[in-house]
Order: sequence, then C-alpha cells, then structure tokens
Amino acid sequence: MNVGFIGLGHLGRAIAGRLIDQGHALTVWNR
Repeated sequence: MNVGFIGLGHLGRAIAGRLIDQGHALTVWNR
C-alpha cells in the first residue's frame, strides 16, 4: 500500500512510524 502524508505533526509522525515498521511505502512532505 502506498500512503502519503502532508504535514506530519506529533500524531502523524507516530502513525507514519508504525506504517514504516509494518513495511508500507510512505511519501511524506513536511516543511
């Protein structure tokens, strides 16, 4: 599954970390 995040913040960072740990490909944009 490909997942994209725009502006992570504290909650988004935790969610993104869990998805990466589970082997999902992420595209992240955070200034």
